[in-house]
Amino acid sequence: MKKVIVSILVLSMCLSICCQVFASAPSKSPMWLNIFNLTTGLSFIGTDGEASGHCTGKSGTTSIVGTLTVYKQSGSSWIYIDSVSGSTTTQRLNLYLDFEGVTGEYYKAVFEVVVTRNGIDEPETKTSYRTC
Repeated sequence: MKKVIVSILVLSMCLSICCQVFASAPSKSPMWLNIFNLTTGLSFIGTDGEASGHCTGKSGTTSIVGTLTVYKQSGSSWIYIDSVSGSTTTQRLNLYLDFEGVTGEYYKAVFEVVVTRNGIDEPETKTSYRTC
């Protein structure tokens, strides 16, 4: 009888652990109407910096307009370094920006886009941070 009770307790404990694992919160993914994918990158080789912004619109995208801007942190504010803008009437916009960094300084690349599909404009911003 003790074996049956112990078996039931062990089984119920295992089930409660499994239920907690499978009941974890769902992953958070953007709920974009027009945008399939949006990424921003920032990298350094020595002090040579490169920022990149990549946007892919969903099927039916009629235009993508974007600006990629690099800033350097100065105290609690950000100093503008450089920017590049572009547009396309296809589903993909890729922007690149080369700049000279300063060793030890903190930078951010901000990629702002507006993707148009079915007559609806969808603005979005993606930011990446890195120390030179």
